[in-house]
Formats: sequence, C-alpha cells, structure tokens
Amino acid sequence: MLRGNANLRGPARAHAAGRPLELTTVQLDGPREGEVLVEIKATGVCRTDEFTLSGADPEGLFPAILGHEGAGVVVDIGHGVTSVKKGDNDRKAWGERFGMTHFVNPKDLGKDLVPHLVDMTKSGADQIGGADYTFDCTGNVTVMRQALEACHRGWGQSIVIGVAPSGAEILDAAVPAGDGPGVERHRVRRALGAAPMCRRSSTGTCRARSRSIR
Repeated sequence: MLRGNANLRGPARAHAAGRPLELTTVQLDGPREGEVLVEIKATGVCRTDEFTLSGADPEGLFPAILGHEGAGVVVDIGHGVTSVKKGDNDRKAWGERFGMTHFVNPKDLGKDLVPHLVDMTKSGADQIGGADYTFDCTGNVTVMRQALEACHRGWGQSIVIGVAPSGAEILDAAVPAGDGPGVERHRVRRALGAAPMCRRSSTGTCRARSRSIR
C-alpha cells in the first residue's frame, strides 16, 4: 500500500538517454486536492517511452520512470475526489465512464475464464454464447487462445494484435456444439510479425488466416 510519504521500491528509472534502466527507490507524497494515488499493478513501455529513452525526443526529461500505460488499484484519494474511492481498479473505473458494461478480472474469478465469458453472453434464443468480437494484444499465446475460444461459434471473430514469442503456437481445442463429435484440435501456428484473424465456425472449429504487419 502506498500512502503519504511511503517508499516505493523497485521502479525502473531512466537516469539518462541511452543508459540502462536502474531499479531505484523513490519518495512519494500523498495525493493533493483532485489527485489520486494508484498502486501500479502492470504497465506497458511503448514506442513513446522508447523514443524518450533514445534521447531523440526533444521534450524528453531525465530522470524519468517510463511506462505511462499503467493499470492499478486506488490506494488513496485527495480532497474533492468523488469519481473513485479507495480499492477501485482504475482501469475498470475509466472503462465504466466510457460505457463499459461488464468487467472480469481473471484473478478474482476463481474458475476457468472462457466458460464464464461464454455464459455471460448467452441471451434469449441464443444459448450458444460467445462474443461477436474478441481482441488480444498481449503477445501471450494462452491469452490468445482464450480470446479465440470465447468467440461465438458461427460468427465470432478473434483479432490478435501483437507478436507472440518466436516459435510459439496457439493450440485451439475447439468446443463442439451440442451432442456433436468429440473435440477436434486445430493448430494455429503463430508466425512472428503476422496477425492471425480467426473466425469460429458453427461446428466450433477455427478457420484462421494471417495478415502480415509491416
């Protein structure tokens, strides 16, 4: 928990352009009026951060803690803050402000994520369930597979954005519909630098194509 003048141990700080990041300790003040203190759980270092670290960014300042695409938990709020409270997940709060209707944290679920998502999307006459579209940008083949299997069988599309480790594969154990035949296994080979776009068929199988990214 980060509060008041607590020490935050472990952030990787850039001290100068082109130099390796160093694990350091930084001193934090509590949130001022209108501010929120967030304990960062995960963050991404994007192209903008790399540009800053390279020294080519004329507005880049050092020392700096890179990674402005963070997600975490609110641990303290400043005076006048009413939109969030302690314990809120900041990504969830912002998503709801922009119209998000459902939020699932796999770590809090306590069960397999895919059946949960499929059940969430069943409605009316459609008791097959599954999302019309799923998107993955993690580069993690396990998450890619979950995104694919959470698609609606018949018209669901899974768009994989990003690059998996070299040689990694997505193994899609397609779920058969009703009392159909046993589980069929389809191997979608993930080539480095390609973005597979997979469509689930009515039999639960996967048709995949790759589109090169240049």
